[in-house]
This record gives sequence, structure tokens and C-alpha cells, in this order.
Amino acid sequence: MVKKIDYTNVELSFPHELFLKGEELYEAGGVVEINKLDKSLFSFTIREGGNIEVEWLKPLSKNQKASCECDFFKIGKMCKHVVAALIAYKNEIAKVPEEKPEVEVQSKKFASLNINSILNNLTKEDLRSFVKAYASTDKKFATSFKVHFARKVDLQDNEKKYKSILDSIIRPVSSDKNPFKSSEVRQLLNVTDEFLSQADDAMALGQHYEALLLIKTSLVKLCYTLHYAPYAEQETEKSINAAHARLMEIAVSNESVDLKNELIDFLVELAQLSYYPYLNVKLNAATILLFLNALPDHYEEIFDLQLKRKIGNEKQTVVINALKIMIEYVTTKNYAIDKKHQSLTDKIAAELFYNEMYDQLAEFAQFHKSGAKDTSLLYLHSLVIKNSKKIANEAAAYFIDNRDLRIVDLLKQKSSDETFEKFRSLVSKSKSKVAVNPQIYMQYLLKTNMLQELMEFLEDKKDFRYLMQYDEILLKLHPDKVISLYETMVEDFLNKHVGEQSLQFIDELIIHLNKIKATKVVNRIGMLIEMKFPHRSRLDDKFK
Repeated sequence: MVKKIDYTNVELSFPHELFLKGEELYEAGGVVEINKLDKSLFSFTIREGGNIEVEWLKPLSKNQKASCECDFFKIGKMCKHVVAALIAYKNEIAKVPEEKPEVEVQSKKFASLNINSILNNLTKEDLRSFVKAYASTDKKFATSFKVHFARKVDLQDNEKKYKSILDSIIRPVSSDKNPFKSSEVRQLLNVTDEFLSQADDAMALGQHYEALLLIKTSLVKLCYTLHYAPYAEQETEKSINAAHARLMEIAVSNESVDLKNELIDFLVELAQLSYYPYLNVKLNAATILLFLNALPDHYEEIFDLQLKRKIGNEKQTVVINALKIMIEYVTTKNYAIDKKHQSLTDKIAAELFYNEMYDQLAEFAQFHKSGAKDTSLLYLHSLVIKNSKKIANEAAAYFIDNRDLRIVDLLKQKSSDETFEKFRSLVSKSKSKVAVNPQIYMQYLLKTNMLQELMEFLEDKKDFRYLMQYDEILLKLHPDKVISLYETMVEDFLNKHVGEQSLQFIDELIIHLNKIKATKVVNRIGMLIEMKFPHRSRLDDKFK
């Protein structure tokens, strides 16, 4: 079934090349016989080598359907034979009016007043006069009318046709101070959405040049509007990305060289516009040019100029730098960013990571290891995603050097048990380097479930601050060791401290142990004081 038919212009109903082939077949006398099988069913005999049968049901109507015996139609549901048959129907049958018996015209009365009842009683001239009068007094209606029917009118320069519609909504401005009303921006977004939908229709019919005109005019005006009306950023950016996605569709289509050259010229011009926004690494003028192998030689100059223009716009500065890295990955292999953008290193790495440019990120991370923990961590995350065999070694080396516990969480959540175990083993071999920071080392042992090692570390350190952080957890696994450690540490402390300092210490310890419901530990400390410090009655009173 042929979709989205223009019933007055058969040539708009099919891809251009297919229509030309069908037209040539018809003009060569290929349609040799037409038979009316039923009221709305027609059979056509097409001679091309042998005879081929084509049927059209309700031709030139909304519900028309076609069939053909050829293999081409069976694959694509279109062929030059059905085109030739439809041209024959239009030229030889549809133009001959059927004789209708005269009937007495009676006034039909409707149950209610609605759009259909009005339209059914209007003449073409009535409707034409209404549209002209209403459009002359209502700007929004006039614009909407032009938007919906502009494709029906072919001008010498169709690009100007669409541009004039958008210019009537958003005018060129000479001041940066609130040049547009929010209502105008909303109207523009609605109109450009309609133009992009029309571009989809044009591409479905093989009219890629018309689609390009619709996308070009929409995109340029959207970029201009975003520059002067940043308050509509979210909605405008969404439409800009949608327009770029359609340009990429045209780029990947197997269309003519002339169309591709037209697209390339537009993209090169677009990339250099002062108000062109670099919002997305994968959807922008430079990326599409790279895909087409048409990136201009002076692309670095373009980027440098745009970076100067985007000073203060961190988001676009990050995207442009990430874009440069992506391009350099397939060209010069130079991944170093300008020194004035060093503070954005981690954000540039994040842009590469979230766009799944893992190979580019790997090279970038090698250039920017120093002072960029997030960059290294994102690189390691990419290795986890790729299930790289070197993840355990690189993660362990990173943790030993940086003691960044985020890598532990990442490996626990995302890597295999085998990888995580290898990571722990490698870190254990460099225990002395990690344990330089006891707090980090203890958290590492807890996160990696190395609780036996944690207990041993606490026994070695004999530090109340450390033990009180982990005693609640360790009491469940090593109750005797925790109690014994507390007894040893309390005895040692009381041997060295007397008076108010010792009393205050015991108070704080009891409060902590009661809070974690370690009654057994409290009782054992009480017994210790009673047996070894009977002469210090004030301490003993704390446990009564």
C-alpha cells in the first residue's frame, strides 16, 4: 500500500526515481489494457517483456491499495508497474466524469452545528474568502495556515519560503536585552516541530532535498533563538537535537552527490555561526561532517574561535573540548587540552564517558592523570564496562596511589567476583602504602569484607577512636577479641591516667557501649576495674 499520497500530484506519491521509471513505462505504451472489475477495482495489463498484471483498489483515494505480480513489489510494496497503472488511471479514466442521473436537491437538516456540518454546506469560494479575511486580521492563524500548506506552493527559492515564515515569528534583533516574548518562543517551537514532522514526511516519500530545506531553516532559527532567549533552554535544546538527528538521517541515506554537497556546505557554515550552540558531542555539525569525511581542514581554527565565544559557558566549553578529542582520535592523536581548560578535565572526561567514547577516554586519561581523579576513575569504569582483562591491575595501582574508595564501590557493584578478588590480592601486597592513612585503610577493609584483617589492624593499633568506629560490627564476628582488646586498652589507660581525666573517659566509654547495646563489654570492664583498681571507688561507682 502506498502511503501519504498527494491525490492531485501523482509524482509526489512515490520516490522520485521510481516515479520517473513508471512514467517512462507509461509513455512508452507499457499499459496495454485497462479493465474495470468492480465499482472501485481496476485491472491493468503491463507489457514489459511479458505481460504483468496490476490491480488498483480505489485508486486516488485515501484508502487506495495496489498489487503487482513482480518480485520488486513483493519486496518493497512499490514498483514502476503500479506507478504506470496509476498514471494511466488518472489520465485515461479519472478525468472522464461518470454520468449521474439528475436528482432533486433537497435541503438537508442537521441535528447539531459542528465543523463537519458547516464544511458540508460551504462552497470552495466561501471557504477561500473566510481564510483570506481571517488571515488578514489574525497573525497566528496566518502563520499556522502558511506552515501547514507551504509545501503545496513551489517557489523559485523554497528555502526563503520557510525562512520568511520563521522570521515572521522571531525577528532579527540588534539588542541582547529580552528581544523576544516567551509567547513568540513557544510559537516558534511549535512551528519548528511541525516543520520537522513535515521533513519526516518528505524523507518517507524520498524528497530529501525538501526535507533538508525544512531542517536547515528550522535549525538556524532555533540556534538563534537559544542564543537570545536562554530562558527557554530546555525545550529549545530538545528541538535543536531533534533537528541534528534528522540531518544525520540525511547524511546516512544513499542520496545524490548534489544533496550531500548541499548538506556539507550548510554544516560547515553552521559550525562557524557565532550563535551556533555545541550541546551534544554526537549531534552537532562537526560530528556529522566527520561522518561524511568532509571535516574542513581549518576545523581547529573553528573550534578555537568558538571556545573564545563560549567563555563563561562551561557546558559548551566541555562539549567542544570533548569533540576535539573525538576528532583527534581519528586524526592527529593529540589528546592534550589547552591549559586554560585544565580545570574542566574531569568534566570533559565525563562527557566522553557518558557518550560511550571509551577508547578516546582511555587516551585522554593517559594525558591527564595528574590531579584528575575523576578522569582516571571514569577510565577504570569504562574498563569494567568493556570487561577488560587489565581492570584488576589498573584498579589496584590506582587505589594504591590515590586511596580513592570509589574504585572499591565500583568494582563491588560492576565487576566479577574473580576480578574483585584479584584486586584485593594486589592491594594486600602493598598494604604498607595504603595503611599510611589508617582511616582509609580501615574503610577499605570494611568495604572489601576483610573483617579478620580489620580486627588484626585494630589489635595492633590499640586506639580507642578506631575501635569505637567498628566495634558494633566486629562484636558480631569476633566478640571475644573485641572484649579482650577493650579490657587490655582500658587497663593500660587507667594505669597511665588518674583523677577527672580517667572518670571522664570511663563515662564516655560507657555511654558509647550502651548506645550499641554492648552490655557484655560494659560488665567485663566493670569487673576489671573492681578486681584491678579496687582503691579507685569513684570508677567502680560508674558500674553500679
